[in-house]
Amino acid sequence: MGDITTVDFGTAAERQRAKLADSLEAIAGHIRRGELQFEPRGFVLLLQSEQNPAQFEVLNVGIPTTTDLERAAIAIRTRTHQRI
Repeated sequence: MGDITTVDFGTAAERQRAKLADSLEAIAGHIRRGELQFEPRGFVLLLQSEQNPAQFEVLNVGIPTTTDLERAAIAIRTRTHQRI
């Protein structure tokens, strides 16, 4: 029994954050290698709260105008409806 080590894998929230960060690293690799249909100039990152699923955090990087953000919102709605 002396060879047993207690390992702390973190809380569920910490594990979820790590999983999301790993996914973003993979996406960044695709962008860096140019493995995209179009050349991106910016992105909108939408994070949904675990505690309150109706709550979102938005990070806008490189999207210059409100019109472009509105077009992004339309694209999100369109893609979401296509998957259902």
